[in-house]
Amino acid sequence: MSKSAARGRETQHAAASGSSGAATDVLSILKAAFDGPSLIRIRCWVGSVAGEPDADAVATVEFVRRRALRRLLWLPWLGLVRAHVSGDMHIDGDIFAMTCSAT
Repeated sequence: MSKSAARGRETQHAAASGSSGAATDVLSILKAAFDGPSLIRIRCWVGSVAGEPDADAVATVEFVRRRALRRLLWLPWLGLVRAHVSGDMHIDGDIFAMTCSAT
């Protein structure tokens, strides 16, 4: 196994094991954009996870590609729809409860 392949595996394992990295940043952005959705769980394209535990979360938002985050930052509500329809983002759970928890 090459050194770069070994480093890649270590990076993936480290990202998947904790609640840090991109998912934490995305969660704080979503809280600011949607006035504080607090009962959601975020999974990012790099494997990082943040937010509520699976049992307590109303919905889990999985960002498959970084493009989904760009869509959300440009126009939050329209970007949410565009990212979901294009397959850049998956939402598991109750989308209405997720968006209503923002109010």
